[in-house]
Amino acid sequence: MGDIVVKLIELKAPQIIIDQQIASRERSYRVVLADDMASDDYLSFILQPDEGPLIGYSSGQHEDAVRPLVERCAKALNYRIKLV
Repeated sequence: MGDIVVKLIELKAPQIIIDQQIASRERSYRVVLADDMASDDYLSFILQPDEGPLIGYSSGQHEDAVRPLVERCAKALNYRIKLV
């Protein structure tokens, strides 16, 4: 969460968003999912109460490579995938 707060500050995010991230710090969990821990094809995201996971990708190639993992994860958690 500290990295997220730093990035929000760098991006000059509204203070209310920064404050919300700081307040939810104790109730946040980093999740890493992979089929093979030796591979670079893994998902990493933060889960917070009342928020869906927001998955970031390092490149278009990374996004394509982990798409099947994202789809399986969404199905298992009963989430709908929305590309933004």
